[in-house]
Amino acid sequence: MRQQALLGAVCLLTILEASTAFSPDIRADTDRDGKVDLTGNTGVAGNAFWSNIRGAIFLPNIGDSHHKCSSQNLIGNPLSNAEIAGCHDASGHLAIAPQFLATVKTVPTPGLPDQAYAHVYANLEAAYSRMRLFRRNKNQSTETSWYIVDKEFSFNASQLREGLDLGLDGREVATNSNIWNGDVVLKFYVFDEGSRASDTLALRLAPVLTHNHLQKVNTLISVAANNATPTQEQSIQGSEDALQVAGVERPLLLLSQSDDIWAQDFIEPAFASMPGPDGPVSTRIILRFAQSIRTAGRQVFKQLRGNGIGRLQPAAGFGHREINSFGNLETISPYTSKSGVEYKAGRIIMGKHFGELPLSRSWIFWRRRDCRSR
Repeated sequence: MRQQALLGAVCLLTILEASTAFSPDIRADTDRDGKVDLTGNTGVAGNAFWSNIRGAIFLPNIGDSHHKCSSQNLIGNPLSNAEIAGCHDASGHLAIAPQFLATVKTVPTPGLPDQAYAHVYANLEAAYSRMRLFRRNKNQSTETSWYIVDKEFSFNASQLREGLDLGLDGREVATNSNIWNGDVVLKFYVFDEGSRASDTLALRLAPVLTHNHLQKVNTLISVAANNATPTQEQSIQGSEDALQVAGVERPLLLLSQSDDIWAQDFIEPAFASMPGPDGPVSTRIILRFAQSIRTAGRQVFKQLRGNGIGRLQPAAGFGHREINSFGNLETISPYTSKSGVEYKAGRIIMGKHFGELPLSRSWIFWRRRDCRSR
């Protein structure tokens, strides 16, 4: 009898959701043209599922737009690796850099009754704490017009009739698929006098891609020299001369907080991007190598972070093996393999020293297999 009663309750809930007179509709840039279509059907079909060729993308918003993040505490002691890496634009509850939010909208529902209300949230627990959802006050135009949304927040009927203007970003980069692979499933529930209807929207965090050698140079990074390193001084002068010949407008960026001159060993420039209405919206992400005792890598947090420039390091206790230096990492330019697999974003190649392999597979998870068909 108890089993029958439970089955009856499930059936009743299904009937209530199916019998509503309204049909919730939440959309994002599912077809990846940089826009959210609210009038046509380009953002409707299959928006509950994500694939390599279809599905909305959002960014890890881990820059430091207003330089709020310090590398030391209030009494001047240096922060730990975990503490210094944990501060960024998305570590709080404010939309400090709304230009990096992925646009999410709901289709207006003009005839919705006054007592109706709605919830919007990510229903995957691993994703809920690793992304942020904001609503925008359409009467304001500054970053303070964005308000964070949690599971308990209720949208009223007036807001639903007008249509919700939402934004989504990531608090971190997906580095371990066993914990979180970057997937977010937004559920849009609308309630009216005991009835419920819903819609589902799937998004995925943009992968972090390393640069290949066919990309145009924007900024060249090196390490400042002194009288004790005349060879490095010569290298800097040669680099500056090469920038002029190549027509690169930005001056040479010199790291100055360490005497470790091997910049290619302790940092690797990378980026993440998503489609936008005026072209790709991108954020730079500087990778710190997996050698925690080599403190030169902390410069990615002390000197390189800024507006649209994030940093990424392995988890605490990430070792010191020389083979983990980024001088052992290069990216093959885009190509198609002999078997016909297309690597549009290129492909990372790393060496090994006899039987010793670099890094762990989880650390290079940010270049997911999805990158093949992008």
